[in-house]
Amino acid sequence: MRTNAILLQLLVVLGGAACAAGKPPAQSERAVTRRSDRISREEITARSWTDAYEVVATLRPNWLSDRGRDSFGTGTVTQVVMNGVRMGGVAALRRLPASDIEHFQWHDATSATTRWGVGFGSGAIELSTTPPR
Repeated sequence: MRTNAILLQLLVVLGGAACAAGKPPAQSERAVTRRSDRISREEITARSWTDAYEVVATLRPNWLSDRGRDSFGTGTVTQVVMNGVRMGGVAALRRLPASDIEHFQWHDATSATTRWGVGFGSGAIELSTTPPR
């Protein structure tokens, strides 16, 4: 008899836990998805930013680090590419309002060089702007 009472209590506890866990969280309760190689529009709009540099410096500061010398022995800096156009080093991010950015994407040196050619020994921060309204 005692075994049956314990089994019944266990079933009640497990049944209650299953009911509580059955409802998925509402859209507003879900955490912002965070990827190490991308800053989404969701992350950008989560707070007020001064410029694009502040977004990257706060959310993915490792993207701003220069990676040393390239295979030719020259120093390299992380490059910024906006809507497919090379803008220069990370200082270009200071001229861009954060509100205009749709998303940022990080490319390591290999993928950036493959995509855009030489001069990307420290990688690239690619960004897309929101279409004008």
